[in-house]
Amino acid sequence: MVDSITQRSETFIADVEAEQNADNEMSDDPYEIVSIFMDDFSRTKRNIIGHVSGWLLSDSRDDKIDDFVQEMEMTRFWPLERREAIAEVLLRNVDIKTKFHCPEKYENEERLADHKAQCSFRPVTCPNEGCRTKVSVRCMQDHDATCLFKILQCEQNCEKRLLRRDMDRHCVTVCPMRPMKCPFGCDDSFSEHDLEEHCSESLQQHLLKVLQVIHKNNFTADELKETALRLEKSEDRGKLA
Repeated sequence: MVDSITQRSETFIADVEAEQNADNEMSDDPYEIVSIFMDDFSRTKRNIIGHVSGWLLSDSRDDKIDDFVQEMEMTRFWPLERREAIAEVLLRNVDIKTKFHCPEKYENEERLADHKAQCSFRPVTCPNEGCRTKVSVRCMQDHDATCLFKILQCEQNCEKRLLRRDMDRHCVTVCPMRPMKCPFGCDDSFSEHDLEEHCSESLQQHLLKVLQVIHKNNFTADELKETALRLEKSEDRGKLA
């Protein structure tokens, strides 16, 4: 498959010129272009690709992909440096507008070295611990804005700092600042951290709702308010809150 896609990429520019002459538009996104190459290849290998597609669409797809990548690394079946080399070749072949690779060429080694040191396309590894992603310098800011391994302050402003990939689960399950509805049925929303303060401030309103449930139709509205007020002023106010 790799050889087929690489060979296809080598004739890509000529193919694009022919397509343009035929008034057909071709994407200039390398990702989309290589995806088209892969789709075309898969049509010629339907049995194999069909088997792999079923494997990839299973519920445990992500785990299987991770296991497969780890196995490739351990067995050196398709080492990372080889994958990167193939990616570079494909990118040079299909990135016509040089949006994703540097077109500069130098015959002088010293000038080339100087350019590499400051080229905005030079690859750098993400500095976030645990992330092995490599991107060009010009793309690092965009990557950092979405990197799952970046440590962030809790979005709900609790004291916790955690990985971006754990943020949603933290905010929904254990964050003391996560929003909650009043357990007594009033319309207020607040963080779990502020529950005690809310109960203290809204004691009479809560008492009314509890009394309405207990006494139902036995008390008038005025009687319920009077009872709630009496309870609120009692010596056990702190316990009630």
